[in-house]
Amino acid sequence: MILYTLRRLVLLILMLIGLTMIVFTIARLLPGDPEALAAGPNATPDVIESVRQEFGLDKSLPLQYWDYVTGLVQGDWGVSIFTRRSVFEDIMTFLPATLELVASAMLIAIVLGIPLGLAAAVYRNGLVDYLTRTVALGGIAMPRFFLGLLLQLMFVSWLDILPLSGRFPLIEIPPEGPTGFYTIDSILAGDWYSLTIALQHLALPAFAMSLSPLATIMRMMRASTIEVLQQDFVMTERALGISNTKILFKYVLKNAVTSTLTVIGLYVSWLLGGTVLVETVFDWPGLGLSATQAILSQDFMPVAAALGTGVTNMIIAIAITWWPAYARLVRGEVIGKKEEQFITAAKALGAGWPRILGRHILPNIMSPIIVKASLDMGFAVLTVASLGFVGIGVKAPTPEWGTLLSVARADMPDYWWTAVFPGCAIFLAVLAFNLLGDGLRDVMDPKARR
Repeated sequence: MILYTLRRLVLLILMLIGLTMIVFTIARLLPGDPEALAAGPNATPDVIESVRQEFGLDKSLPLQYWDYVTGLVQGDWGVSIFTRRSVFEDIMTFLPATLELVASAMLIAIVLGIPLGLAAAVYRNGLVDYLTRTVALGGIAMPRFFLGLLLQLMFVSWLDILPLSGRFPLIEIPPEGPTGFYTIDSILAGDWYSLTIALQHLALPAFAMSLSPLATIMRMMRASTIEVLQQDFVMTERALGISNTKILFKYVLKNAVTSTLTVIGLYVSWLLGGTVLVETVFDWPGLGLSATQAILSQDFMPVAAALGTGVTNMIIAIAITWWPAYARLVRGEVIGKKEEQFITAAKALGAGWPRILGRHILPNIMSPIIVKASLDMGFAVLTVASLGFVGIGVKAPTPEWGTLLSVARADMPDYWWTAVFPGCAIFLAVLAFNLLGDGLRDVMDPKARR
């Protein structure tokens, strides 16, 4: 146990070192001249050079990397070139808005997802079940930025009952408090007017962000509840005359919600890293919007930007970032298959490893790879569309759904159909690939067939 723990700690340290090297290298390879942008359009070469010296950009790359790592270890995250403030200070300024948005989205997902998933399992193959499963499939396939635009079109432009964007009106003074959450600080101060305004601004972005975790929680809760309902202890309790309501809420719910809580914990971290699109649509002053503005203002982009913005380069960028997942999947499958008896028999007959891999192992591990690839096609469509929507994806004149949606956003609500049709195309494409993946999984997985 001690050796295992030490080995994992060493791997963690190596992973962190590798991560810092990747981040540092990408930041230095990206196009753009941040010191020239920070100095201003009319800056002289001397001023630009002084900015380079101020931020240590005149040093050699090894020295810059050493300063970067030692600063991280000491808690010094550097100074922003544009705000001239500590990066840590900037993060703490925008972090409460992002945390409040994520917490509100997860609250909506949990409050709705658990009871709906429970109801779908209890009334399995009924109307409630079909409606819940339809919402779950649609929620997973729906692009969050497109959902945000639809909510703005409906509740702002047509119904005019909620604000368009922002966290608080510019002409109003936001509530001050210890948490940085406008809702909680308003409650602590007893300022119900500010609470009402904060909730109105929070409603649309929180719902737009909650749909994906809501769909996942519903599906997970439904599957877990069905599994628990088939356990022997449930049948025993029914035989003892205990009411179905008591069995459901006292015994089944407690056992079914355990695995769902694990998914909820994973989704919180996922949402924290995925607020960019919703914050961009609703102009929500959080970390996601700040990161997008920083990328666009500095002409910095992720891996796709280092390669360019064409379709081919976007494909390469997605392949570079997604191949580790397939490598881990193949590694796990190969490790499991090579211990099977038919592999032992093949080795006993004198077959070499190239023949064993090509004739015996590879055909038996293709099913999970095909299923994952079909499911990931939908996420690839979402990724390309998302990058195009925020302005760092495929550029015009190449037609791309996310870019079309971003351009059409300026014409809403007068020409709303120019945004709705590209968004529907993204939604239907992702939904089709998800259904294909689910179908292939049912066909190729013996357990699913049973």
